[in-house]
Amino acid sequence: MWTASFYMSDTAQRWYFRLERNRGIPTWPDFVDLVSRRFGPPIRSNPLGELAQLHRTSTVEDFQDQFLTLLARCDDVTEAQQVALFAAELSGTLGIDVEMQRPTTLEDAMNLARAYERRAATLGSDSKPTSSRAPPRVPTAPRQPPQAPKPAPPSPAAAVDSGVAPPNGRFRRLSPEEMDDRRSKGL
Repeated sequence: MWTASFYMSDTAQRWYFRLERNRGIPTWPDFVDLVSRRFGPPIRSNPLGELAQLHRTSTVEDFQDQFLTLLARCDDVTEAQQVALFAAELSGTLGIDVEMQRPTTLEDAMNLARAYERRAATLGSDSKPTSSRAPPRVPTAPRQPPQAPKPAPPSPAAAVDSGVAPPNGRFRRLSPEEMDDRRSKGL
């Protein structure tokens, strides 16, 4: 008993000091029972239920510690169930990213979660845009020498046939020379 009490610190040391002062030095079986009552899980608990209720609220590293602490109290949880619980409790896109990789071990799932968290932090801190798409190009008509203007077509169908309006109904872009020519003619 003396050796065990020598290695206690902080809360456990204060607890044992009070125990020894109030009850005297306990026997080893009594000590084990009292430590379990004070620092162990509640007598009636549902560790698997607590594990299923766990959700990530901060970093993946903190979540892993909480998950493993609760998992240590659970019996008969298969590796596949551990992976499924871990990925489901990550929440958000992080959990989906891990699930999509179909990890077979809990260690693989935890490693993936840390990697995806690191990637998300890196993308969030970059000042560059995250999209690699270039802005769409606007097609321009090839530059042509100025031509004499054609007379206005009598109908929209005739406009399509005469080449003033392209068949898709959009207007074609005029070259600077064509614009100057039209302006000089008051068109």
